[in-house]
Amino acid sequence: MRVSTKKNEEDIRRELFGPLQVSSTSLYNPGLPDSPGWCELSELRLMMLIIKYKPAGAARHFNVMAIVDFMSHIYDTEPAEVEMFLNDEDRISFRRQQRAVQKESARKEKTIRRVIYSPKYTIRPTAKQVRDKVAELYDMRVVERNESLPDGFDTLVDFFLPFGDYSEMIRNKEDSNTAPATKRRRVATPDV
Repeated sequence: MRVSTKKNEEDIRRELFGPLQVSSTSLYNPGLPDSPGWCELSELRLMMLIIKYKPAGAARHFNVMAIVDFMSHIYDTEPAEVEMFLNDEDRISFRRQQRAVQKESARKEKTIRRVIYSPKYTIRPTAKQVRDKVAELYDMRVVERNESLPDGFDTLVDFFLPFGDYSEMIRNKEDSNTAPATKRRRVATPDV
């Protein structure tokens, strides 16, 4: 025999996400000073952001900064799945705002005010904390070794300052040295 019961959305959220909400507001640090730490909810948000912004490869530093920003803020342009990281009042406002953004995207004029929300977990990690947590979860040496670099990224070329603004300085430097001042340097793009 099958029994069905009707539950509203808040009852379902409380049943499914109750332990996460409790752990996001309480810290378990025996003998340590009270400081915001990683909870299950913040780790879940980190995992979602790692999928979107992989902190490895040529753009790893930019991606870590994006993760830091999105860990500290929830934007109204993000998908609806992120509302689990908001408190109850912000969740209602987030839904209203997303409906308004969808209506606005159909119109030509852009008059809606954008809203940024604070997540309900306690940690607002720095770049170092994000890198440490990612290194705790993954062997980043292996991940970096598997990353490919863009073509020409690791090419060594002779580097010269451009003439014009620097021509007088270059002439003075060449006059003071008997050998020409050229250095080998890594550049991000190949010399074309």
